[in-house]
Amino acid sequence: AASNLAAEESALQANGLLEKLLRRLEVLSHLTTEQFAEILHVKPETIRSGFCRTGNYCGIIPLKLPNRRLAWPAKNVARLLNEEEL
Repeated sequence: AASNLAAEESALQANGLLEKLLRRLEVLSHLTTEQFAEILHVKPETIRSGFCRTGNYCGIIPLKLPNRRLAWPAKNVARLLNEEEL
């Protein structure tokens, strides 16, 4: 699984898609759970389940909005992606 993720990241870097994604994340202040899941290539339910168990997902703590939705800080998501590059 880790080698697949590394291969996907290499492909993203080669196409410049990772840079475009990071630029887009800088514009957005928060992401929906669905957007966060799409970026990490997991199902939104995986993120919600992890959040319910630990209060975070991959070390990122979301804002809980009055409508009970979660807003994930885009800068923290970008940091997570940058750490995975190393």
